[in-house]
Amino acid sequence: MIPQRQADSSFIPYYLRKTYHMQTEDERATIYAYNFFRLLNRTDHATLLYASADSTEGSKGMSRFVMQMRYSPRFEVTYADLNEASEPTSSACTIESTSTSLLSRLKVDERGVLRKDDGHRYRLSPSAINTFISCRRSFYLQYLLGLNPQNEDEVLFESNTMGSFVHHAMEYLYRIYLHCDNSQPVPVTPESIEELLTEEKLEEALLAAYEAMNEKETEHPYIPEHHRGENVVIKGYIRHILERDREDAKVGLRIVLLEQERTFPVYIEGVGELLTGGIIDRLDIYGPEGHQHLRVVDYKSGNYTDTTHAKRMTSSWEELMESEEKGYVRQTLIYSHAVCAQGSYHLPVEPHLYFCRRTLTDIETTLAIEGNTVNDYMTIAPTFYEALRTKAKEILTTTEFPQCEEDQCPAFCPFFTLCGRQAKEI
Repeated sequence: MIPQRQADSSFIPYYLRKTYHMQTEDERATIYAYNFFRLLNRTDHATLLYASADSTEGSKGMSRFVMQMRYSPRFEVTYADLNEASEPTSSACTIESTSTSLLSRLKVDERGVLRKDDGHRYRLSPSAINTFISCRRSFYLQYLLGLNPQNEDEVLFESNTMGSFVHHAMEYLYRIYLHCDNSQPVPVTPESIEELLTEEKLEEALLAAYEAMNEKETEHPYIPEHHRGENVVIKGYIRHILERDREDAKVGLRIVLLEQERTFPVYIEGVGELLTGGIIDRLDIYGPEGHQHLRVVDYKSGNYTDTTHAKRMTSSWEELMESEEKGYVRQTLIYSHAVCAQGSYHLPVEPHLYFCRRTLTDIETTLAIEGNTVNDYMTIAPTFYEALRTKAKEILTTTEFPQCEEDQCPAFCPFFTLCGRQAKEI
């Protein structure tokens, strides 16, 4: 910053110093000016910048040194005024119907298995399916072009971030205090859950979740002190799950697996074979002896309202693979199919959604298809697998990736600028 603003820290008043020819701010500015122009004496080209906007230190206008050079005939000055637009301007990307399909980016080996360029089997995740259904343009940008949003320091946690904290915290509590190591089912008692419901244990689990999250996020680490409000909410979510487990433990509850990846192959005639599946939050065995179910439990930290909850948890076959609102149901059914394909528990598999924003002892967590509760996934497995295979083929072979309707855009989307749209006001 030229010239530097220096406060006179002397106890001797300015005019007294001036009278007795002591050094003042005026002499210091003269010395600074001499050094500045001396540095420019043999310079062929120099670029100087100034900002007209006010800062926390006051107005930062053009320096008098620069002003002197600008109007002096001894200097040849080119002046440019740089302005930042108030809103990003960019032309929306256009994608023609002749664009390549996802299948054209994959390879088929001699056994008909779809593989990526690195040789690994291609896996179509539930998130990719949901993205394709909600917005094909976003799917194209993310899964075909590989454009991923940069991780930024979150001032307020988004819903998926809150969910990740809940997953890590629940896994910590059950592994450390209930000794669930995924080797065998672990019985859970109401008393053991009661011991986890203390503020001390919840705070410990929260800090363990921060540590687990920061192992993946090194550029913008999460700092507990910066998210005090979110910390209270996360502990509330954990408390809701534990309270539900405490009530279930009175009937009979055993934890089988925590945060385990399960996949299964999907064979598409004329295309090839891919994998789908994901990380299942929890498998547990619920019920008294002789009336037990193997539950596929998926924690959800998304929005919950009494008017939409029932609509979310039930679905028709027609809308299951077409509606954006059925993403939670689709994902949990995919997990249930993966459990049936890889497990040998000889129990009816029952999918459950835990919307942990609410007290889970007060709401229904089972799913329903065509109005019938799914108490045994195998009764709908053939129909769901066929619907999934049809949708997977569409995703692999389509060459048209139109934008979704503007009123259907999510509140937060990393591709607003590329699509030529504005972020929604919240």
